[in-house]
Amino acid sequence: MNAPRVGLAWLGVLALAVSSALCGCGPKSLTGPDFSGPAQAWQWFRQAYCRPAPRASGILTEASFYYFKGNKTNRTTLRFWGDLDLPLRLDVSAGVGTSLAFFREDADGLLAYYPDKGQAFSHADPIKAARCLSLPLSFSLKDLAALLSGDLAGFAPESFDRAGPAPGKGYAFGFRTGRVRELTLDRLGRPATLRGEGNGGPGASGPWELTFSYPLDASSARVLADRLTLVMAEGAKGVLRIKGREFKARPWPASSLALRLPQGTNLRLLDDQAAGGGGFEPGEARP
Repeated sequence: MNAPRVGLAWLGVLALAVSSALCGCGPKSLTGPDFSGPAQAWQWFRQAYCRPAPRASGILTEASFYYFKGNKTNRTTLRFWGDLDLPLRLDVSAGVGTSLAFFREDADGLLAYYPDKGQAFSHADPIKAARCLSLPLSFSLKDLAALLSGDLAGFAPESFDRAGPAPGKGYAFGFRTGRVRELTLDRLGRPATLRGEGNGGPGASGPWELTFSYPLDASSARVLADRLTLVMAEGAKGVLRIKGREFKARPWPASSLALRLPQGTNLRLLDDQAAGGGGFEPGEARP
């Protein structure tokens, strides 16, 4: 009479063991610092996300970029590399063997080359160059390198003007001046969103919002976002998905960062040109 009870007991133990094993295979519960208020969360953020990547001089990133505007959806692949303190290179392609544009940013500004038309453009101000080329962006390549390496020192002032709660048990911080007017942190102290107006200078473009997304299995120890979503004033949205990222301890060789223009390329200087000077929509070949 006791045998069935013993069998049931063993079945119960087995079920418990299997249940525990299955639970262990699920998403990990994120743990992190327990902030007493916005001031402590801000201090942790400044220490973790307002400094260069440890022992990093350069970066190499492979990514896909999705661009949405109205009924249009375009996808490109990006190869982004160079020194965090410049020069930096960005190659944009629509697929294997289909190059759309090549960019190089250094201390002299931005150089853009469109191989399908044999045309190149340059401007001393990388952000103004983007506007002249009809690219609705408020960031330079150096800004992008900083964002991809988890260094927001150039976006967040050393102190905030106001602070309050944000959705998801995070905190929102506001600033009176600068191109970033609001920064929100999630409950782990990681950057969640940046909201700003143009690039903080005269003639800047409209408002924008940048959202950071993190790997599901990430912990709180200075995790880097694997997806950046930028919503722009013109109704356009760009989504950058990081496929691969590595940091270099030494500067890149100069030859690896050069952008050599083929003989016969038509080079136009954009420094005195108004915005809207004929570029291409991200993810779309020039006509």
